[in-house]
Amino acid sequence: MKGHLSRQIKEERVKRAEQTAKALAKAYRGLFLDQVVEVLIEKTNRDGYAEGFSREYLRVQVKEKQEPNSLLHAKIVAAAREPLTGVIVLR
Repeated sequence: MKGHLSRQIKEERVKRAEQTAKALAKAYRGLFLDQVVEVLIEKTNRDGYAEGFSREYLRVQVKEKQEPNSLLHAKIVAAAREPLTGVIVLR
């Protein structure tokens, strides 16, 4: 059809959008570095980390063994990628 963008332009725009989304997600995760978040533990992953989601819908893992459906507070110590890594803190 007349007026459509070429495949190359479409692919370039998709690539830029993906890069922007990754950069924004990384910046958002970085906001939580050294912050304490509440995490609902869902499972233990294959590396032995308990893993779940925070209220901010960030996937967080902690090295300590935890039961599924337990709620804990974790200080985020690594936020470069998901899952974020946290250390359990008492509140």
